[in-house]
Amino acid sequence: MPFSDVVKEVIALSDAAQAYWSTELPKRHPEYPLVRPGEDSGPPPEEEKKLRQLLTGLPSDELYKLALIRSLVFGNFTTENLPDRFEALKNKLGKPEWLVTLLVEKGSLAEELSDGLEELKKHHIDVDHLLESVPS
Repeated sequence: MPFSDVVKEVIALSDAAQAYWSTELPKRHPEYPLVRPGEDSGPPPEEEKKLRQLLTGLPSDELYKLALIRSLVFGNFTTENLPDRFEALKNKLGKPEWLVTLLVEKGSLAEELSDGLEELKKHHIDVDHLLESVPS
């Protein structure tokens, strides 16, 4: 499967999970958005389980590419020298299992990936060839 299809699937599942939590959490927490210790948020949605399964099954480099795309929205990364930034991010983020947890539990993952894709598009970078030579 092309990496662009993986990104689309991650965005779709993350977006659906976020929509679920946006509806359910206010019902379960009287002082939402404040969630007090011991309050039950309920079971995760099926989409969140599917997202975790999808991410867990990806090659580690694809997980780090997702993190790289996501990082473009924070202003501390640009589209310049993506291969070097990719390697630095891999070293910084550590084990792929930790990254799966970070990505799944990050409520705005779909939005951040979408914004990162827009940044790549502005610079004419094909997500399927993310770490190859960047056009000038």
